[in-house]
This record gives sequence, C-alpha cells and structure tokens, in this order.
Amino acid sequence: MFFSIIVPVFNVDQYIEECIDSILLQNCNDYELILIDDGSTDRSGEICDLYDEKYDQIVVIHKENGGLSDARNKGIEISKGEYILFIDSDDYLVDNTLLDGAKDFLIFQKNCDLLLFGFVKVKDDNKKNDTIDDYNFRLISLQDAVKNGIFYTSAWCKIIKREIIIEHKLFFEMNIYSEDMDWCARLSLTVDTICYTECCSYAYRQRNDSISKNISEKNVQDIENNIKRSLALDINNKSDKFKSAFFDLLARNFSTYIIALAVSSNSDINCHKDYIKEYMHILTKACRKREKIIYFFLKVLGITGTLNILKSVYRCKDKI
Repeated sequence: MFFSIIVPVFNVDQYIEECIDSILLQNCNDYELILIDDGSTDRSGEICDLYDEKYDQIVVIHKENGGLSDARNKGIEISKGEYILFIDSDDYLVDNTLLDGAKDFLIFQKNCDLLLFGFVKVKDDNKKNDTIDDYNFRLISLQDAVKNGIFYTSAWCKIIKREIIIEHKLFFEMNIYSEDMDWCARLSLTVDTICYTECCSYAYRQRNDSISKNISEKNVQDIENNIKRSLALDINNKSDKFKSAFFDLLARNFSTYIIALAVSSNSDINCHKDYIKEYMHILTKACRKREKIIYFFLKVLGITGTLNILKSVYRCKDKI
C-alpha cells in the first residue's frame, strides 16, 4: 500500500462527507483512508461507519475523546502505507489527481522524505474544485521552502515517508493547542530530501467556530511552550543553511504567538511581557516582512502599543 490518509473526526457531520468524497474521487486507489472518530457526539461516527460498509479501503476507529493529537497518533500507529497524509475532517482535496501525480513522482524520486503541496482558503459557503494537469514536482531545500512560504506550520499539505515518522517518533504532543508548530519543528530535523509543487490541492476551510478563530489564554500559552520546546531541540550539528531556515520558521511561529496574544479573549498581557522581551530577537531571523514589521513595532511602540495595533488590524480583517 502506498498511501495512508489519516483523518481525525470530531463533531463535523456537516463537513465529513465532503472530505471523504474528495478522497474517494482520487484517480489513484493505492491508499487506505483511516477515519479516527474521536468520541463524536453528533452523527460523524455514524457517517464514517456508512462509508466503511461501502468501501474496502476505509478503516474506521471509534475511541474516547482524546483530542486531535491523540487521534492522529492512533492513525499513525495502525497505518500501513509507505507515505502518510493528514487531512482535517472539515477540509477536502480540490482535485482528483493529487495522489496519482504524487505516487508517480515518489516512485521516480525514491529518496524523497517529504513532499509539499499548496492550499487554498475557503469559507463555509464556498466550494473549490479544480483540475490540475501537471504538478511539476521539484526538489527544494528547507531554507527555500520556509523562505518562500511552502513549508507551512501544519500537518496537512505534506506527504511524509512513514519510516521517517516511526524512526524518529514523530508523534504529536498531547493535550495542547497548535501542536503542529512543535511537530513541524521536529519534522524539519529529520528530513533530508524535500520536494514540492506550487499547485494547490488542499482546501482549508475557515470556520467561524474553529479553534483558530477563538483564541484563549491556553492557546497563547501552548504556542509559547511550543516555541520553547523548539528552541531546546539540538541543531548544533546542522548546517548554517539549516539553522537559518529553522530560525526563520521559529520567527514565523513567534509572530503568530504575538498576534494570538493580541486577539486573545482572556490573556493578561503582563504575564507574557518578560517572555516577549527575552525572545523577540527571534523575529530578526525572519525573511518575511510580517515578522520584521512586528519587530519594528515592538522596538518603537513597545509591547502594549504593538498588541493594540495588531488587535485593531485583525478585528478589521475579520469584518471583511
């Protein structure tokens, strides 16, 4: 079996069929679709079972609610494919040729550890479909992937060699938000050969009720701890190019932390000021303008002034 597609499922009965159907429509059938029902209280689990009865390539696991990381980890443990993809259950694939194109390329480029592809943002009331004739997969360095915004801090939009995940114990940290930050930082240390396509095959659904739209103090604290864990990783034996890319990635995570703190509903800014002062220098390692602008604001306007501006900016964006 070539691909294991892992989909954690929790209370998404209005979206899960679109997600599953987009996978079943793939031209390539050399995959297993692992649906992990994480203790759903709506019809999600029932819908998964209905698909399981109809399609041999679907595997359904029902478990007590343990969170996104626990569900993904369970999927990794039972997976049998050579390569693993993660898809969130409210998202979907926008064309039916991704697996076909990826398989042909990965058979040709056998040393590829990680294959990256793009995504589009969609609203609840929008449907994105596309036909991609040529993925034009190419080799890329981690430095260029981060610099050009191709190495996203997310588990999705990645096809990863399973033996890399198992060998390096790349399981997801339990009981935290923004677990993908920590996971992607560890992943970057383990992959030697990265390939990518600029084609956008993944539809990332922006829901008003999603975690990313409702930032709490725990969200902010978990991002802070994820950055601390990343900084504790041993990269001493890595090349200067790798270190540059790694700190560019951390700078992006740090700017996300600053923005999350600015828009958080219940965070006490004073509790985070010492951390910001100690680690804001990470922003100077970034290639992207966003991080450089935030660093400039922090230096000129101070922490409170910067957070107030960011809060206003992102409130305006939400209204658009």
